Amino acid sequence: MKYFEIIMSLLYLFAGVILVAAPRESFNFPSTYTIPLGIVLVVYGLVRAYRVYKKYFSDRYESENPN
Repeated sequence: MKYFEIIMSLLYLFAGVILVAAPRESFNFPSTYTIPLGIVLVVYGLVRAYRVYKKYFSDRYESENPN
């Protein structure tokens, strides 16, 4: 499940960057929606990546360095 969550986070980030960076004529919906949708996808991908990090990798760091 960990790898699926990592891949989905990267997929959302990639899709958002493509929507923001690609030429506006590349898509079948109005160009006024591509940049906001791309930004939303990038932010959502970052939130998912942060949640994956906290879920799977944060405990490892805290157990090595207890304060």
